[in-house]
Amino acid sequence: MLLILIGMLAAPARPDSLASVSSPRIALSIPDTAIAYGVQAVILPVYLDNPIDTIAGCEFHVVIDDNPYIRFAQGKANETGVTRMVDTSGTIVAGWEWMGVNYDKTRPNDLKVALLADWPNEAITPPLMPQKGGLLARLGFEVDEAFAIGNNRVNIRIVTDKTGFSDIRGYSIGVVTSLERECVKYVGDSCQVWKTERIGRLDTTAVHLSSGSITASGDDGSGGD
Repeated sequence: MLLILIGMLAAPARPDSLASVSSPRIALSIPDTAIAYGVQAVILPVYLDNPIDTIAGCEFHVVIDDNPYIRFAQGKANETGVTRMVDTSGTIVAGWEWMGVNYDKTRPNDLKVALLADWPNEAITPPLMPQKGGLLARLGFEVDEAFAIGNNRVNIRIVTDKTGFSDIRGYSIGVVTSLERECVKYVGDSCQVWKTERIGRLDTTAVHLSSGSITASGDDGSGGD
């Protein structure tokens, strides 16, 4: 499954002029959310706009800014029912055949998610057709009570270099490539053997990523100083 995650980002860029455009062809966003004192769990939606492209696979990487009081949900039952760190039920990708969640308990602020519409050798599942404002996923977080003291705020960031989208032909969407040369053999100060490698990067003018935040009110309702 790790190969699929790597392959999605390493897929070839589209061989046409649509790789880079003046306005976003895809927008991935997480909103800002405020929570009250005592809230122990919160869900943040992840929204997707793809008004031009049909999407058959996507991968996104989310990082919580360093904070000891908020972490991705660990499956513990609570009164809110938030037990999963990633949920796609009822979303625009609810019928997709595969979801991979890469999470390391030693790094509780770091989460990678990959989604594929159609798993090889299975029944054909349609990709996501062009749309705007769709709910892609819900991210679940556990919150310690101490977070609400002092009007704390934590950023929930989408990381560019681990986020990508692919179409039904396997081409990456919004990726631009360049050729870079590296010397692999020197004789003295003279390079004798060069290696040329094609490097791809996400064009953020074509794929726009908008990060969010969680803010606590800091009011415990006690009325004290």
